[in-house]
Amino acid sequence: MMDPEGVEATESSLLIQSTRVEVHLSTVSARTVRITILPVLDGRTQLLEADGALKDQQGSGPLVLTQPLPPPRSFRSGKLLVSVASHPLSIRITSDTGRLIQELTFEDDSADLLFNISGGHLLGLGQGGPQFDRRGHFDSMVSGQGGFQLGTHGARVPIQFLIGTEGWGLFVHAPLGSFDLSGKRGRVRAFDKATALPVDVFVTGADQPADILAEYAGITGVPEMPPLWSFGYQQSHRTLDAPEEILAEARTFREKNLPCDVMIYLGTG
Repeated sequence: MMDPEGVEATESSLLIQSTRVEVHLSTVSARTVRITILPVLDGRTQLLEADGALKDQQGSGPLVLTQPLPPPRSFRSGKLLVSVASHPLSIRITSDTGRLIQELTFEDDSADLLFNISGGHLLGLGQGGPQFDRRGHFDSMVSGQGGFQLGTHGARVPIQFLIGTEGWGLFVHAPLGSFDLSGKRGRVRAFDKATALPVDVFVTGADQPADILAEYAGITGVPEMPPLWSFGYQQSHRTLDAPEEILAEARTFREKNLPCDVMIYLGTG
């Protein structure tokens, strides 16, 4: 089915025989499109495994393209236009007014995912790391206390979600990997080249950051409200000599009428 501008609508379905990968394009919302690249091994498509990161089955009415791809083609997804080309496989997303939102390129030789980072600031990628603009940095996306300058920045809790202040959001559900934002284009490199496929990426186009975050919440779900006690005072103790010291510390808080909702003991002894 073609619209008056000659752009195929997402309700249409396209299937071309593939020997390497299948490229799935699906509409998540008017602002967000999902791009999934699945390897075809021994004639069978390797599907994404459920990992709990997504709220539910995201996207409806998927188009299925195959590799090698036909000449460049364009599709409408909500308020977005999605163009697919091959050699190398690249997917360009623009607004219905023609503004470039994002362009993804999949390198055959390196198995890296390249994306557009020209203009504006780069925000997101989770807790910790270089503050606040991520541009110019290589982020290994290693979690924990050894992630980045623990003494001043705390633990690193990476989230593969990036916001460009030019009006786009990028959530890389798969693969898990490092983010190189030091060059002209962003680069995602899988931790293990053997896990470079499948690829699962959500691209959002919106002018307001709040709208981009709302789209992300729609994909992954909103966080649960923390319990009431977690808003109180929490006393942490790292080094203890004996069990009696635990009781003595608790007793001191009671004797001095100090508020304490939680006592945490992190000592390895």
